[in-house]
Amino acid sequence: MGKGSGKIEQSTGTDTPFQTGEGLDGRKRYIITFAEGAHEDGIKMLSKVTSMKNLLHTADCGIEGICMTDIASAGAVVFDNLGITVVTLESEDHAGIVAQSGEESSILAIEPEGEMYALGCDQNYIRGYRDGVNQFSEKMLAGQGGEAGEEMEPATTFVDTPQATWGIQATNVLPSRYSGKGIKVAILDTGFDFNHPDFAGRLITPKSFITGVATAQDGNGHGTHVTGTACGPKAPRMGRRYGIAYEAQIFIGKVLSDAGSGYDTGILAGIDWAITNGCAIVSMSLGGRRPPVTAYEVAAQRGLTKGTLIIAATGNDSNRPTSIQPVTSPANSKSIMGVASLDQNLGISYYSNAGGGKDNFMKKHEIIVTVDSKYIGKVHEIAKQCRSAGMKVDQVLESTGIITGQADQAVPAKLARMKTILSVEESGEIELAPPDSEIQ
Repeated sequence: MGKGSGKIEQSTGTDTPFQTGEGLDGRKRYIITFAEGAHEDGIKMLSKVTSMKNLLHTADCGIEGICMTDIASAGAVVFDNLGITVVTLESEDHAGIVAQSGEESSILAIEPEGEMYALGCDQNYIRGYRDGVNQFSEKMLAGQGGEAGEEMEPATTFVDTPQATWGIQATNVLPSRYSGKGIKVAILDTGFDFNHPDFAGRLITPKSFITGVATAQDGNGHGTHVTGTACGPKAPRMGRRYGIAYEAQIFIGKVLSDAGSGYDTGILAGIDWAITNGCAIVSMSLGGRRPPVTAYEVAAQRGLTKGTLIIAATGNDSNRPTSIQPVTSPANSKSIMGVASLDQNLGISYYSNAGGGKDNFMKKHEIIVTVDSKYIGKVHEIAKQCRSAGMKVDQVLESTGIITGQADQAVPAKLARMKTILSVEESGEIELAPPDSEIQ
């Protein structure tokens, strides 16, 4: 069985405070991450050195997922897909676990439970739309600002049309033959409005991971917005197309309350549930100002081995160019795909976070290559072409047509000229753990 390195990580947050969860009697909840294959030994150790009595296993709940009320009463739960447990501890119990650290420890990290928040986008989206249109207008009126006789490059500005939003156009969704059919997508957020007319007849599996909340009905609106973008219909009842995977099977995990916040326990429970149900994608437009959390990094790594990719938003706290805030947790975990926001000119939105953790991409020239949907079946062949062009390929995601790696400054422009490639972006925010075997 795998063992830890002997050093137990005890994350206490950043210089920006975050809320921690408490048990029913005010005791603190902690996330304990076990080494690969060592969670059984770790649980035995916990039983010996703590007052932990009742222990729930998500494996016993099957595809239905864990009941949050049961967790609150039991005080401890093991997320079997993740090799992670959340336990309510007395201070002396916490000290007892730390005392067990050593070269043969089964524990990778002990971290206090934190609180996450929905990453709001409504006002910033509107401002970004306005700024994009204004910038486009100014360039056009000023003749792009070029000198007389200078050849101008065509502006890359997308605008809403009667057929589709500018985002649908920018991602080249309209001509794609892919519909998401056969793909399970989990949206972990504030829930979903199940009365939405555009989703009548869609196959949706809901589950609430908020203690005391029986259903995944969205009383906030954020989760419904995110679900619409990811899995909205091909032909809405009214207005333009706004969604992508219109035939995907949707799993709605309510991990944030109607007030827009939720604790790590519910989020990890949602991830474990999504993996159990065979979801290929887990979308989390949520975050908190914390350093990388070991539990989320390990959950993402172990999810990838089971065919599940976790995607999280990088945060919207910046005010470029004067203030660029670091990527929020959990997007700052290396094995989670961190997604920032682009404006209508395909530049980084002024409010989008980028910094800290795995960022600093302008120096490292870490890039992500997105394969055109017409050629997604040849993604490994395209990866070889990327190598030939000078790119160091780190990861290939066959199902999504994404290739990540590093390259010299001139390589991205060279790759962008390949007809098989949809886009090439410099971004250290998207960094996945290398696969167990070498990419062919």
